[in-house]
Amino acid sequence: MKIVIDADNCPVRAEVADVASRSGLEVVMVCGPSNLIPESPSTRVIQVGDRPDAADFAIVGLAEEGDIVVTSDIGLAAIVLSKGVRALTPRGDVLQEKDMTAALEVRHLHKKLRRAGVKTPGPKRFTQEDRKRFRAALSRLVAELRDAGTDAQKL
Repeated sequence: MKIVIDADNCPVRAEVADVASRSGLEVVMVCGPSNLIPESPSTRVIQVGDRPDAADFAIVGLAEEGDIVVTSDIGLAAIVLSKGVRALTPRGDVLQEKDMTAALEVRHLHKKLRRAGVKTPGPKRFTQEDRKRFRAALSRLVAELRDAGTDAQKL
């Protein structure tokens, strides 16, 4: 099990690194060329090209069943969920495959409205409460996946 982060503009990289180091998990941060993210013994950084969705394609290729992907990109989440990967937003929302159709439809609608010149609301300001909620959700998800792996080994 590893944690893969869509690291461009991700506000919880430090929290992921902390939870992962306490759990003995590898962290892979995928980012574009404009980000300078330092590596550490438990964190690998993969810089991708600057073409659109380069980080998303790299994450889809890296993430395997039983991994966790941290992203706020609903399209990327939909793809990795279909691979048996768990997806978590930086605000601590655990994304479910059953919710992806509706979420993708809303994303598409907002994109159409923006193209038509309508101003759509951006994301809410990221708060310390969001950070705490994320850390708790990631810790629970790691424990849940660890327990599921232990149960599977007993079979």
